[in-house]
Amino acid sequence: MKDPLLKAGKKSPPTAGLNKSLSILGKFSLSTLAVTAILFILRMVKNIVFTRLLGPSGRGIYGLLTTIPGLIISFGNLGFGLGSVYLLSKKKYALHKVLGNAFLYLLLQGAILALFGVVLLSFKGIVKADYYIIEKFSFLVLAAIPFLLAQHTGGTLLLGIKDIHFYNILQILFSAFPMLLMVLLWLITKDALFSAMVAWTVTIALVAVISFIQLYKKAGKRVGISISYIKEAFSFGLRGNISMFANEVVRRIDILFIAYFLGATQVGYYAVSVSVAEILLALPDAIALPFLPIRMGMDSSEAASFSPFVIKYVLLIMVFVCGITALAGKAIIFILYGKNFFPALVPMLCLLPGILALSLYQFLKADIYSMNRPGFISIVSLITMISNLVLNYLMIPPYGINGAAISSSISYAVSTLILFAFFLRKTGLSWDAVLLVKKKDVHFIMDTIVPQIKNRMR
Repeated sequence: MKDPLLKAGKKSPPTAGLNKSLSILGKFSLSTLAVTAILFILRMVKNIVFTRLLGPSGRGIYGLLTTIPGLIISFGNLGFGLGSVYLLSKKKYALHKVLGNAFLYLLLQGAILALFGVVLLSFKGIVKADYYIIEKFSFLVLAAIPFLLAQHTGGTLLLGIKDIHFYNILQILFSAFPMLLMVLLWLITKDALFSAMVAWTVTIALVAVISFIQLYKKAGKRVGISISYIKEAFSFGLRGNISMFANEVVRRIDILFIAYFLGATQVGYYAVSVSVAEILLALPDAIALPFLPIRMGMDSSEAASFSPFVIKYVLLIMVFVCGITALAGKAIIFILYGKNFFPALVPMLCLLPGILALSLYQFLKADIYSMNRPGFISIVSLITMISNLVLNYLMIPPYGINGAAISSSISYAVSTLILFAFFLRKTGLSWDAVLLVKKKDVHFIMDTIVPQIKNRMR
């Protein structure tokens, strides 16, 4: 099959539309990449501080407690944020009407999800032998649920209006503030787990409030209600929400399985391997944040060049990054966390293939969302979730945290491959046109993108 990017009379992939779209993506991504470098350092330092102060068991309890609200929010957010990004990208509604609906949604749904959290936390088998600690911090976990819903919704709306710069500021705050607050509280109380949980909860609330203050300003300090907006947002969002929930389950449910079968200490080791692996996603995340609203605003002809160009370069960089991490993994864990956390090494290595797949998944998903096919994403996510639950149940008891990591990598790879096959069928592109960097792509980077970067750095 011929590469659709090479049409008659065009010897290279760039077109006016591609150049413009990449310029917009580059504008936001350069800012986001600068923030990503800061976030990379902050997250690394934060992980070191939290992990060394908490120790394996405390790190496991902290990981479990902070996982529960995330799963509840992903299950119960009803796709409002996703539907809002879609409608804002299409410029169908004014921001002040979106904001009024958001306030109403957060008030009602936040209360419902907090009540759901009460029920979930009453299950005493949630963690092997350490339930009394769950009871001790249940109030903070429940208090975090409505604020976490507001934080996620506020961040999504900021992306929908393409306020990437302010979103990045909030990301820095979300990484730096809990670390500083935890250290301060620990110096006062000498209770690392209490300090970590309070810092996490306060930070979520702070970021949520600040995000909506910014949105209120952007909306001209007014709010409104639109019934038609509510219908459209949930109509699109509910179809995609199944996908968001299933993806969150695949990424987080292993923590609950490990806590149930193996206890908090093994959760602590696994949390370290996950945190190291997920830090690697900072780079694709930096590009994916502006990619989603930009891609949703395109038609299929513009996207035919734009999406493959972005995907192939992300893949090239991530192969290099994951390879370096695999070679230096033992040294990374020793330097950052100490020899007590060496059991995290093998699961970290097992997670790397999945992280590589996950770095492409978010771009393929954004492209398919833009085709108005959120239902297909949800079907794939449900299949992946079910297979992941089965794999975790079968592999964690005999193989421990290594089995959890292998299960996750298989699940990420399967879902990415299914989306990739669907993407190729719908676009008519060949696999090598999407995944392999070719000579014409390098020329375009050197002749067009590099000069733009130099101009912005002057």
